[in-house]
Amino acid sequence: MSQTGKGLVAFALIFGLIGTGLGGFMLVKDYGLVDEVNELNNRIEELEEEEDPYVVPRARVYRLGSYSLVSGYTTVFDYTNTSYDTHNAFNLTSDTYIIPETGFYQVIAQYCITVEDQDFFKIYIYINGSVHASRLYTAAYPTITFSVSITDIVNTTVGDLITISAYSYNVGGVSRSVYGMEAYSFFTISKLF
Repeated sequence: MSQTGKGLVAFALIFGLIGTGLGGFMLVKDYGLVDEVNELNNRIEELEEEEDPYVVPRARVYRLGSYSLVSGYTTVFDYTNTSYDTHNAFNLTSDTYIIPETGFYQVIAQYCITVEDQDFFKIYIYINGSVHASRLYTAAYPTITFSVSITDIVNTTVGDLITISAYSYNVGGVSRSVYGMEAYSFFTISKLF
């Protein structure tokens, strides 16, 4: 095919595409569909902007500032700050999360502490004052940031109380310092379903 023939084919193709687009626009315009199309586009934008009114119950609290765990005692872990709490369900005074909706929740808690060889520590999840789960850790060597953590899924009812407790038994009965920063000592909870 000659260069002129190729040019005519390309011109015909471009002209045909322009004509098809223009014809489609005229069809929509002539039948009054432009207003309906605009109305549908506006409604789609409104739906995209609307927020789902349901918010999943979630909270994260942490200890700001260090404190000591006394050897041989179990104590409710003392949290001082809230990172987020979608339902204002964590009471910083009693260090208790009050379940706002019945369901299954994932609980994660951790504290970091200084240790000596053979110190051991426990962390507990209590529901309504009874032990639901616990983990035991024993230090094999001295370190300044020993992590004691627990993760569990709990089945709860509205109004149930969840607390985290800590226990330490230290060589020589000496108290150990817990690190007080969000990355070290925290409690998080989130409803799964």
